[in-house]
Amino acid sequence: MLKLINKNLDFLKNYPIFKNNNDFIKEMATKLNKDKIIVITGMRWLHKTSIIKEFLEKTKNTNYLYINDELDLQNTIKDDADFFQLLKIYEEKFMFCNIIVLQNINKIKNIKQLILELYKLKKYKIIILWNNIHIDSSKELEIYNNILIQNNTFSIIDWENYLTYWNLPEIKFLNNDYFKNLFLDNIKNKIILQDIITNYSIKTVILLYQSISKIALLNKNLSIRELHRNIKDEWIDIALATFMDYIDFLVNSRLLKRCFIYDLKVDKAINTSVKYYFTDLGIRNTFAWEKIDNNILVENMIYNDLITKYDEIYNWLNGRFNFSFFVKDKNIFIHINDETTLHEIKKEVNKLNKIEQKWEKVLILSHLDMINYKETIDWVKVVGLNNYS
Repeated sequence: MLKLINKNLDFLKNYPIFKNNNDFIKEMATKLNKDKIIVITGMRWLHKTSIIKEFLEKTKNTNYLYINDELDLQNTIKDDADFFQLLKIYEEKFMFCNIIVLQNINKIKNIKQLILELYKLKKYKIIILWNNIHIDSSKELEIYNNILIQNNTFSIIDWENYLTYWNLPEIKFLNNDYFKNLFLDNIKNKIILQDIITNYSIKTVILLYQSISKIALLNKNLSIRELHRNIKDEWIDIALATFMDYIDFLVNSRLLKRCFIYDLKVDKAINTSVKYYFTDLGIRNTFAWEKIDNNILVENMIYNDLITKYDEIYNWLNGRFNFSFFVKDKNIFIHINDETTLHEIKKEVNKLNKIEQKWEKVLILSHLDMINYKETIDWVKVVGLNNYS
C-alpha cells in the first residue's frame, strides 16, 4: 500500500498547473475551513487535479493524503477497511495527515459511508473530486470551462475561434485547425468512454452518440417525450426509458446542463419544458453532424457565463413572447438577438418593455459585427458581446 501512496503523491506532485484560479481557491479554503468537507465537480478534462495541486501549494498544506482511484490499477482499495489501513500506513510514515483528497473514487465499496466515517472523526479536512456523489448539507463547488466575456475586447476572429473550439487549456497551445479538431474529438471520446460508457455499462454505444449529436444541433425547449419523438423522426431507434437514462448520464457527467422555462404570467417554473446546453462548445461542435448556427453557440456561451455567477437561470416567456434568459435570483431579463439595424433593435427593446416589472433588462446583440456595441434605449441596456456584463 505504501507503493500506491507514493504513486498518488508523485502523480499530484508532477501534475502541471495550467492557470491561476485564485477566486476558486479562496472559495475552497473558506468552505473547507467552515464545513471541513467539500465536493468539487465538473466535466472531465477541466483539470480539477491541477486546481487541487494549486490549492495545496497556495495554502501551504504538505501533510495530505491524495488518492485517485484511477491510479489504483490493482484494485488495492476495495472497501473502507482497505482505505483505513492505507491511511494508517500514511500516518505512520508521515506522522500527521491534515487533508484527505479523494478523486474518482467510484470503485471503492460503500464510499459514501466511508466519507461519513472520515468526517465524523473530525481529524481531517476532506476534498472529494467526483461527479456522482452527494453529501447532505454540503453544497457542491462546480468547476466551469468558461471565458471571461465581460469588459474584454475580442476581435471577430477571437469570437469565431471561441465559438468553434471554446476554452480547454490545451487547445490554446495548438495553432493548427486539424490538430485542434483531432484533439477535441479525442477528449470527447475519452469523456464519453470513461464517464458514461464505462461508469454506466452502456451496451449500444452508437445510440448514445446519435442521441448526443441530435441534442447538439437542437435549439428548442421541449419536453423529454417531444425530444424523444424528435430523435425517433431521425430514424434513431431508441426506447424512451433508455433515452431518459442517457440524458441523466450526460447531466451527471457535467457535459450537459438542463435549463427550464419560467413563465412570467403564472410566476413559476415549467419543469416539463427544457433546453439543453453543453458545458463545452468545442465538444458540442464535435458531436454535431452539421455546422451549428452561431446564434445557438452564442446563446450556449452566455448560459455558460451565467451559471458561473447565478443560481436560478431559466429560459423564459411572457405571454406569446419567448425570450432568452431570466436570472430569477437577481431579477435580470436577458434577450439575445442577431439584429443589426437600429429599427430592428428598437423593436426588440419594445418587446422587452412589455414586461411591466422595473427590473434590469439586457438585450445582447449576437451578431459578431456588433461585438463592441453599447447603448441604453428606453431603459434597456443594449450591448454587443464584448460589453455584456
